[in-house]
Amino acid sequence: MRARDVPGLSLRGEPGPLNAIVDVAGVRVGHATIISGDAVRTGVTVVEPALQPPWRSPLFAGCHTLNGNGELTGLEWVRESGTLTSTIALTNTHSVGVVRDALVRAQARERDPLELWWSTPVVGETWDGVLNDVGGQHVTAEHVDAALAAAGRDVVEEGNVGGGTGMICHGFKGGIGTASRVVDEGFTVGVLVQANHGRRERLTVAGILVGERIDVPLPAAAGGGGSIVVVVATDAPLLPHQCDRLAQRAGLGVARLGAGGEHFSGDLFLAFATGNTGLPASDYGASSPLTVPLQMLSNTFITPLFDAVADATEEAILNALLAAETMTGREGITAWGARGRRARGGARAMTVGFGFSVTPGEPLGVGAEMRRAESLGYDRFGVWDSPALFREPWVTLASAARDTERIRLGTSVTNPLSRHPLVTAACAVTVDDLAPGRVYIGIGAGGTGVWHLGLGTAKLADLEAYVLAVRGLLETGAADWNGHALTLPWAGPRRIPIVMGAHASRSLRLAGRIADGVVVGLGISPEAVAGSLELLEEGAREGGRSLDDLEIWFTSFWWVDEEPGRALADGAWSATAFALHFADSGVEGKFIPEELKRPLLEIGKAYDLRSHGHPSEEQKAAYVDLADRLGVGGYLRGRFMLAGTPAEVEEQIRAAVDAGAGNFDGAIDADLPEHEQRIARWASLVLPRFAKEPV
Repeated sequence: MRARDVPGLSLRGEPGPLNAIVDVAGVRVGHATIISGDAVRTGVTVVEPALQPPWRSPLFAGCHTLNGNGELTGLEWVRESGTLTSTIALTNTHSVGVVRDALVRAQARERDPLELWWSTPVVGETWDGVLNDVGGQHVTAEHVDAALAAAGRDVVEEGNVGGGTGMICHGFKGGIGTASRVVDEGFTVGVLVQANHGRRERLTVAGILVGERIDVPLPAAAGGGGSIVVVVATDAPLLPHQCDRLAQRAGLGVARLGAGGEHFSGDLFLAFATGNTGLPASDYGASSPLTVPLQMLSNTFITPLFDAVADATEEAILNALLAAETMTGREGITAWGARGRRARGGARAMTVGFGFSVTPGEPLGVGAEMRRAESLGYDRFGVWDSPALFREPWVTLASAARDTERIRLGTSVTNPLSRHPLVTAACAVTVDDLAPGRVYIGIGAGGTGVWHLGLGTAKLADLEAYVLAVRGLLETGAADWNGHALTLPWAGPRRIPIVMGAHASRSLRLAGRIADGVVVGLGISPEAVAGSLELLEEGAREGGRSLDDLEIWFTSFWWVDEEPGRALADGAWSATAFALHFADSGVEGKFIPEELKRPLLEIGKAYDLRSHGHPSEEQKAAYVDLADRLGVGGYLRGRFMLAGTPAEVEEQIRAAVDAGAGNFDGAIDADLPEHEQRIARWASLVLPRFAKEPV
């Protein structure tokens, strides 16, 4: 996973084709990763700055030190000459000498034995001694040779690779990350980082202090005791002093995520420019022209490059954090990955997420309500799509988009039968214009939204075709739908996540295979959570993916009250609404005890879809009475409700978390005034209990 795969995360600037330092023509990257036994977690990464060896054809370069508790060899010659004359290598603190010597030997192999020459290679380091036996000096010349041989212009591996293998960033597993930007003037800027810096409590993403909300064990007692090396490349024709200025701006990207150049951190930045070629080598006796024709980018146009460096550095660090997987190393010390890998019985480095789905009310009123929900700390909200029962969802979402700044928003859910894929894509893009990076499209097989049209739910094959058609329209502006060529030329490429609603085993597998996310409707009990995750994992494997590629939400009805028994009494009827899905798609493959299948089917068939979302008090009482008479009332409430006192709700959520859940979607089936009351009550009584809770 990379930062641009995170739904709702908005990043500045336009990346290059690979969003990596190799987007700068000629730049190549290679890694050698060393993982051995229980204590060796290290390696080396090399950056070849151009196709021609830099000792034959130097490049203008510059550097900057934010805090000097580290090493980047060769910088004195970079400062003195304004040129880069060697391959760049990154490794651990105690292997700098070995790597430097290996680069000299590699150069010697390529030179004429009769040449008189010298070399001051550029080798950077960060300290990986928490996870790695750094004093053992396990990096050898052969590892450097392997990294040089592996150097290429393909997709750059990130995370636990090369020099970043044993690194820790902001208290999470860190390592190698890269990103790029293309500026309007046509130049490309690429960045590669070895991220081993920062403190957990200061980690900030998109302006939000994320670190304060995460409380998993830190891998070591010392915070901020690492370093970061940033390598910046550009194809712009810059002079050395301009490269210095570019290198300096890397510090802005580092700071955006909360790092402050701590005392024990070596924050060293190098920038080189490939826009001027043919610079003479500095070898003894080498022939050289008297003057060299150069180009220089006017300083009037350099600011976009400054922005690009800061933006790409920020994203490269995020990519390092998201690519890095949990690692256990020396003395059994574990550094947790920041993605929140699910691990039954273990910890998960992320906070509990809370969102909700509501009936689309009067658009202006919903906008104000969502603004308040945003201020209360909710992560997302969705609106239902059932035209016979509720207002138009996309109009409601557009209003809410204008009234909010952070919270994510989308349909929960639309369907392939009542909305053409071209209409859905166009609506989503329009709302995305109002709330860039915050929109998602919830798509399901259809329930009340199609029943009122006299239709049955969509077949899985049609649902899959619909999802792929919408995605094609968003990403390429073209798709095939029922044999017709659809186009959406005005929208431009959009990365709008498609989140599938799934209430059965086959739809969960499909979501795991093709969706960006899923809202699981099979319940919130530990058994339902664990079983649903297994089905999603099966589907993900079929699609060549993992659960890390999915944003997973578990939906249920929320009722909380400080008076014991009150919440359960008020909301007992709502659990029967989920039984309608048993009538739709049956009871098989849904982790239901055999003796309960027949009564659950009976309840599902008795549910009145005409009043879905706003049943009368008489209907509510009748649903509860029927469920209790059939002996399944308690089962439905335990499976589909988070209800009780704040302490009881907390216990229920923790049980779901232990089973693997991380994000909770509350179905708020009420009119606007009650929406607001229930959302505010939940925020007041439940959210504070999980503000710093890991999953």
